[in-house]
Amino acid sequence: MKIVSLADDWATADFELERKFLEGRLLFVPQDLVEKVDFPYTGMRVERKELICLIWAVINSAPKEHKRSKWKRIHHNSFNFNASTSTVRRALKDLVAEGFVDVPPGKQSYKKGERSRSFHLVPNKSDPVLVELETKSVLDGIQRFTQNDDACHYTRRCLDELVIDVNALERQLRSTISNYQNAETKNKGKGKGKKLSKERSLFTFGLPLLALCHKCGRVIRGPKGNRLYSPFTRVKKDFRHCFSFGGDEMTIWDAQAAQPCLTANLSGDQLMVEDCCSDNDTFYKNVERALQFTGEGPAERRKKAKKRYCSYAYDKERPNSPVGQMMEERYETAAKYIRSKKTGNYREFSWAQQQEEAAIFIDRVYQKMSDEGLRGLTLHDGIFCRKEDRQRVREIIETALAEAGPSREGYKMKIKEEQITNNHTGQTKEKQHTLYDDTSVPE
Repeated sequence: MKIVSLADDWATADFELERKFLEGRLLFVPQDLVEKVDFPYTGMRVERKELICLIWAVINSAPKEHKRSKWKRIHHNSFNFNASTSTVRRALKDLVAEGFVDVPPGKQSYKKGERSRSFHLVPNKSDPVLVELETKSVLDGIQRFTQNDDACHYTRRCLDELVIDVNALERQLRSTISNYQNAETKNKGKGKGKKLSKERSLFTFGLPLLALCHKCGRVIRGPKGNRLYSPFTRVKKDFRHCFSFGGDEMTIWDAQAAQPCLTANLSGDQLMVEDCCSDNDTFYKNVERALQFTGEGPAERRKKAKKRYCSYAYDKERPNSPVGQMMEERYETAAKYIRSKKTGNYREFSWAQQQEEAAIFIDRVYQKMSDEGLRGLTLHDGIFCRKEDRQRVREIIETALAEAGPSREGYKMKIKEEQITNNHTGQTKEKQHTLYDDTSVPE
């Protein structure tokens, strides 16, 4: 295990580090952790040092049990990096003993077969460093699993048929990781400085990317909202242009302002429906004005507006928030509907919205695409498909919206096409197939 200096090694013409990343051999971890495990007196074997770093990365990238909890519940299979149970137990004890990880009181042991355990990552202020693994790989911990569901099986079939433009992928990797390396410090809460979590971001975007490239990862339906999750739904948007079916041009049909538009249709708030479907994206423009966003680009303002609307709609009731006040004044019918849906467990409203979205885009649109043999992948409220199939896919979406709505008129939503552009040139057909061996894909 060695520290990689991006300043010296990254900008190489042969993309050696990008290839190491795609082999799962590069990892961002805190410098303090590397110094602890790599200090000569520890006497640790390289395999154990690398396992400690990998387990730390798994805990770091895992989501919290819920928004206000510090604990993260992690399945024991997530630590399966070709190591025995006793070795994993020792690695976790090392992380706890050295103050990098907390476990609940009385839960110091680790036993294989315990499906989920709770962990908490102790905040660490040391700079993240990039390490190269010698004996292990991030790939060792990525399982291939497909839920027994028609849409999941068809998704797996389409994932296995994806072709990779390796030239474009290597260039996008160089750009993305360089951006993480150069990210500035962010300050959060009570005046304490907190480093932008490069190591979490890199590991998080890296896992679905590696799963896509190596034909593994999980394809499942969410237990609450029934959404379909796959490596493609999780991969960073910047990498979509690197994948296609047979090298064909690809496109995405996407529902504009899908979540607020769904609420507007269900509540019968016609003004909100019109604003969500307007060419000017009026609904999110109104959210931006309520929040008084200035000095940022349109894409960043919209992203923040979307996040704040979702917080208003799906979190605990906050009637005095700027978004809440705007909703009460302009979209009174929808605001009343949202309030009525959060009288009990407020989370049930977001689950119900996701279930309705999945009923349209998974159970109707994607099922019809499967029946007709149209290759594609879902993106919750969007469809990734061949450009030559785009007209038929749009017809399927429009029919599904017409049939699934709460009234005879169906759902009114604006479906827009998002072009997928590959700005890198010089790729060859032969190069597209060098990353993996098609014959190794499991059945």
